[in-house]
This record gives sequence, structure tokens and C-alpha cells, in this order.
Amino acid sequence: MAAKNLTSYLTTLQGKTLYQATAHPFLSQAGAGTLAPGSLCKWLVQDKYYQFAYVNFIGRLISKLDLTTYAFPDKDQGDNLEWKTLNTLITALQAIKGEIDFYNETVEKYGLELEKAGEDETTKKYRELFEESSAAGKPVVWGLTVLWATEFIYFKAWSHAKQQQDDSKPVGDEKGAVAALHKEFIPNWTSDDFRGAVSALAEAADAWEAGPENGERSNCEKLWERVLELETKFWPDV
Repeated sequence: MAAKNLTSYLTTLQGKTLYQATAHPFLSQAGAGTLAPGSLCKWLVQDKYYQFAYVNFIGRLISKLDLTTYAFPDKDQGDNLEWKTLNTLITALQAIKGEIDFYNETVEKYGLELEKAGEDETTKKYRELFEESSAAGKPVVWGLTVLWATEFIYFKAWSHAKQQQDDSKPVGDEKGAVAALHKEFIPNWTSDDFRGAVSALAEAADAWEAGPENGERSNCEKLWERVLELETKFWPDV
């Protein structure tokens, strides 16, 4: 039997923690329409800090690529791993910029009141994980694994929330936080475009682990476990 690629293998590990991270009561209530507006707003504040850290994270990953390995190509640069990874990361960077704008527009549109709070401890640890996994001298696959893991879990988590929605209730009747979730946030975070982005990140991580950075699987396992632990704590208690 052929060995599983990195990301497929990682999703078979820590099943209980993966469930806790993607079926948290916060998500269930978000989907069911029973989440208190204050809980959503509290989470949105921390997620904004996460987004800003994410931008810097991707920037550091891009800076680690040696694009001179294909400076004078005989064929399309898209066949080169460094350039393929660059394209994937640029797409991710453009997506998070769009996400930041989408957040701001949705918060204003639905009158969500966000308190000017600082980073909480979990958000700070997430930022530190981003910095650590993309630091100079660290394998590229470390950062790609963390980047993919965060997006994979995010998509799976909001897919769980979507499954809790009552399809018999007209979305047009909803207001405030519930409307923002059901009309904007949940559709955005469970879209086919997002699914495709997660797959592209998985492909990049798999390619680096199977190719130039073969032998990093055990370290990637540890990073996967850390992301799961942080994601479980990232959702507010409800």
C-alpha cells in the first residue's frame, strides 16, 4: 500500500481533538441561530488579530522561497515547486486581504459592535506559532503545514456550523448577528472557492514534504497537534 501524503496522513491523527476543534458548541450555536451577539463579536475581535498575523505569516513564507532556482527556465515556471508555491501563497495573501475587507463591510452592514480589546492568550500563541514555523532557517514545509492546517480546520468547523442551520426558517427573517452568520459569514467560509484554496495549500505542503524536505513528517505531526490545540481554545466558551 502506498504511503499517504502528508496532509491526508495528518487528518487521521488526533481524531478526538479534531472533532473538538471543528464541532465546538460555539459553532453549533452559530449554525443553529442561538449564538449570543456578544460571543460572536468577541470572537470576531480575536479573528481580526489572527488575520493580521496571517498576512505577515504568508509574507515570511514567500521570503523563504529561492526563486533563482528557476531564473532562466526552459519551460513554464509553473512546473517549478518554488514558483508553484509562490503562486499558491500569493493567492492566499490576496484572499486574506479580501477577507479583511469582507469582515469590515459585514460588521458595518449588520451593526455588530466590536470592543477594542487586545489579543487574548490563545491568539497570541497562534501568532507565535506563525512566527516560529516561518522563521529563518526553518523548513518551508513547517509553515505550509501550519497554514494548511488552520484553513482545513476552519473550513471543516464552519461546515459543521452550516449543518446545524434550520433550512425551514427563511434567512430573510433573521437580523443582527444571526443574519450576519447565515447570510454572509457561513456561506463565505463554506464556499467552493474556499474548499479549493484549502486543497491548493494541501498540495503545496504535500509536495514539499514528498520532495526537497522529505523527512520532516514527525515535525509536521507536532505542528498539526499544536494547531488543533489552539483552534479548540480559539472558539469562545458559550
